[in-house]
Amino acid sequence: MLFTPDGKQITHVPHTADFKEVVRLLGDRRAAQVRDAVNGIIDEMAPDKETKRHTFRSSHVGERLKPWPYPLAGIYDVALKMAGKKPTGQQVYDRSLRIFELFVWECIMARRERWVIVDQNANQADPPQASTDVVYVEQGPDETSTRHP
Repeated sequence: MLFTPDGKQITHVPHTADFKEVVRLLGDRRAAQVRDAVNGIIDEMAPDKETKRHTFRSSHVGERLKPWPYPLAGIYDVALKMAGKKPTGQQVYDRSLRIFELFVWECIMARRERWVIVDQNANQADPPQASTDVVYVEQGPDETSTRHP
């Protein structure tokens, strides 16, 4: 479950129309494989040594995944399709990173644990929900949740 710093539950992925198009282009099976891979990455992260909680920024995780391993390589394929004619490699990579961030957001929303997004750019005008490049901070298990990753 995902919440804003002031405790409001987030129930939608930002840039919903773009994300739906990505899922459509991937297809149900490949999108499910990407979700499984993203949840596996989150599960395998070591918690912060001081807080004992998982804390991460999806863009940093995505940057460490170069080159994109299977099944995440499908994200790159979709980014290439969506980029139009003659995109640069950097344009395709940037778009694939944004797509990865949307999958992270979606997966965090569906997890049993309670997570809070923290906007590291507090001075920017957009609220955290408008950006996918936020820090996710695990707050611990939510005993009332029946949702599963």
